[in-house]
Amino acid sequence: MSGPSEFPWFVSELRYANSSRFTPLSFANTAVGVPYVIAAQWLYVPQFFEYRGGLFSVVGPGGLIGDSLEVVDSWYETYEGNIATLERASNSLTFWDLFGNVDVEPYDRDLSELAKVTARAWDAFLRTEIPDVSFEVEVLDGDEYGPQITFYSHRAENASDSSPIQVRDGQIESRVTSPDDFPWFVNEWREINGPHFTPLSYIGMGEGISYVIAAQWLYVPTFVEYRGGLFRAVHPGGVIEDNLGTVDDWFDAYDGDVSSVERTVNTLGLWDLFTGTDIGPYEDDLLPMALTIVRAWDALLRVEYPDREFEVKVLDSEAYGPQVTFSSGEPSSAWVPKVTEYAVIRNLDGSVRGTSENGIPRPATPDEIP
Repeated sequence: MSGPSEFPWFVSELRYANSSRFTPLSFANTAVGVPYVIAAQWLYVPQFFEYRGGLFSVVGPGGLIGDSLEVVDSWYETYEGNIATLERASNSLTFWDLFGNVDVEPYDRDLSELAKVTARAWDAFLRTEIPDVSFEVEVLDGDEYGPQITFYSHRAENASDSSPIQVRDGQIESRVTSPDDFPWFVNEWREINGPHFTPLSYIGMGEGISYVIAAQWLYVPTFVEYRGGLFRAVHPGGVIEDNLGTVDDWFDAYDGDVSSVERTVNTLGLWDLFTGTDIGPYEDDLLPMALTIVRAWDALLRVEYPDREFEVKVLDSEAYGPQVTFSSGEPSSAWVPKVTEYAVIRNLDGSVRGTSENGIPRPATPDEIP
């Protein structure tokens, strides 16, 4: 699937003043933008939990928060136990409501594109993490409510244990790597507003809308095939011409080793991404964010390129901080970083079993994230 056909207007305006290399990720590289980009992971990369036979998205680390179960119970009674209708209603996300504190009219086209991109990500997660259940991911866009997305399942009776997160005796159990706590800047607002304030509440505040829209190029990238390799594109329509010269240089440097070129070109350093501000206050949030990006890229690559195998990993070192990259095929000895490596471990059916740290398996519960 492809991404947006063009940049948001607020990025295009700044490209005229800067250069063709100015992208949405350049736009997000500001002191104001960083917390919104971090918080946006809860929009683009949700978790899912199993409850009363249905599957629902999660807006809190490790599972449900606040009165979410009571809301689902209420809908369950309203729809007389119709699971698909219950899921469709409970999982609906309306972007006009999400950004209810700002005039959304200038962003109408961008929000329509955002809904499609978010649906692309949700579809990939549902397909890879819950492979034995069929899902419908819908994008609705009307004059009354604006862009909306939702999902519901077509499940067999024996498929109810497939969720990465389940509610057992009132406790949440997770098999998916995710942040085990909200970022500190969200927690500060939660102290004021109460437990129902989440990262989605945070990104809906005033000036955050443009940064959240820009963050789609981080969490839900498009991919471009070139010289037998697959590369992350940061421009609509794919890799731009001046980037191809850099890719060609790496092919020469690695004697045509496609995996090594992919691994190098696709590396994204979060310290480099946020050079426009002091990242010290966000240091503890960046590794969980990198693990979230790995989960997103891994799901998209598996769904959109099912005939290829990929290695998607986080590299973390004192010199460069958290980095995310991916490559296809077997790892090459031409590039062996002396850093901590994190990777996704999957079951034979494709569901996530855990992670590994330097090749040592780790369970994928939130409290096990390094």
